[in-house]
Amino acid sequence: MTARSGTAAVRVALVVNPIHRRGRRVARALVALCRDHAATVRVHLTSPARPAGRGLLAGAEEPRPDLVAAVGGDGTVREVAGALSREGVCIPLLPVPTGTADLYALNVGIRSAAHAGALLEEFLRAAGEGHGAARRASADRQSGAAGPGSVTGSDGARRVLAAARDCDLGLIRFVRPDGGRTPEIPFLVDAGMGGSAQALLRTPALAKRLLGAGGYAVGAARVLLRPPVHFDIRMPGNLPEAAPRSTHLSAWSVELGGIRAVPGRITVFPHGGPGTGGLALLAVRGEAVPWRWPQVFAAGFRGGYGGSGLLHRESASAAEVRAEHPVPVHVDGEDAGWASAATVRVLPGALAVLAPGSPWR
Repeated sequence: MTARSGTAAVRVALVVNPIHRRGRRVARALVALCRDHAATVRVHLTSPARPAGRGLLAGAEEPRPDLVAAVGGDGTVREVAGALSREGVCIPLLPVPTGTADLYALNVGIRSAAHAGALLEEFLRAAGEGHGAARRASADRQSGAAGPGSVTGSDGARRVLAAARDCDLGLIRFVRPDGGRTPEIPFLVDAGMGGSAQALLRTPALAKRLLGAGGYAVGAARVLLRPPVHFDIRMPGNLPEAAPRSTHLSAWSVELGGIRAVPGRITVFPHGGPGTGGLALLAVRGEAVPWRWPQVFAAGFRGGYGGSGLLHRESASAAEVRAEHPVPVHVDGEDAGWASAATVRVLPGALAVLAPGSPWR
């Protein structure tokens, strides 16, 4: 889809997960908004056969977008972020939350789809007026990022790129029970092994539709008595303040997060966040199961698990996690099958994300 007339000041790619009616409605409003600002907008619909991000930047016949807005849940945003990172281009990403949990949008400060729409409108205005400073070349980003020649877009939008926040991208590779290895899978929110993934599998679709993110509590309640598993966790210590270390513990689950909080004022990863340059590792120790779960939940409501001896907490830019036997795994709240081990790393500042607090606001 393109603007009706005039020269487009900004090119916007709108990646839409059409599974929810709300997402389709929000997408229509964003298309109208782009056209009101004489921007060119192209809509890419996702599906199981064509995941979000596939073909988004391919093809020489169309210029690359100046901005990519991902309309959907955490899975849609994750796929788009992975595509941008693989292409190695410095194009800002705007999460537009219309999914079940929308944890990534929450953690970068985007409260709703309407809030994202307001950010898009401000971006379009600023791009058209030429505000902002030129963004430094993406060679400043970490491995897999673009070089200076890869910064693309119209003059106004290129200047406004300075408004985007540098955020991290996690990459995880699973070792399957038969010894096979998956490709590296991008993630933004949380990748986990054990009870947390089992809770996702046991959450009814009806509970998610009726309760949103709260529906996952139904699945969690079904597996809180799940016995702990022995894990070996190795970290190379390549964060500046960290030495190489290895941990062996019994745990209900092991989580590797790129966020801080979830809805309900619950802080899951007090040492995490989208732009920390590392991953927050959190393991629920086996001694919490089953009778001390109330203490674990209370710690989260108090603002973080840092003071609870029932949880093991680490920060790392890379880690290897091995389970004593295959366990269910998940990536950003989506079932990822079963695995016996995982290797994970983070690309610090690999993404440019439009979020509140940008200097052009």
